[in-house]
Amino acid sequence: MATEITLDDEVAAADLSTKCVHLVALDETWTSRLGDNSSQITLWERDSLARLGKEMAADLAAVHAGRDLVERFSAALLERGLDSHVSQALKSVVENPSADSMVEHVKSALAYLEQNGGKEVADLQQKARLLVVDSEIPGGDLAAHMLGYLLVIGGFLIIAVGSVASSVRFSTAAITVGGGIFQTGLAILVTA
Repeated sequence: MATEITLDDEVAAADLSTKCVHLVALDETWTSRLGDNSSQITLWERDSLARLGKEMAADLAAVHAGRDLVERFSAALLERGLDSHVSQALKSVVENPSADSMVEHVKSALAYLEQNGGKEVADLQQKARLLVVDSEIPGGDLAAHMLGYLLVIGGFLIIAVGSVASSVRFSTAAITVGGGIFQTGLAILVTA
């Protein structure tokens, strides 16, 4: 039986992809602000950073909650394969694009998220609390593997929607962006 992907699934996948990429961008701010110049953080900035940490924790929990959606898109992509338009667009940014290899990377990402996501969420929540309640300035930074896998998931969802959605033909630009995000995630994992 073919995996059904609805319009609501497509929209949810776009939202989830955005959360993945947004988390990586927020982590850059989080990490740089809690890094070397942390002694210069004002009380106002501590409050803003605490809100940022809570937002990151909520987004990471939402990505974890979207696991079933990612798995459905993985199944649909394996059933249908990469659309020829998508495959052609990916060749400029993804090494040897294939549905099988992409889904294997996504499975690894989901396994890592399952194993480590809860701890990362708890760490972010604890660091947010420390910023407001204690005088301690915690270190920032999501694990490099988490950042890489978030980008793998985020890029994959753009690619999968463009390849399996029956009512949509994604532009080459959108597929190239998704492929670039996916490939960047893989590059981070290689160096992590």
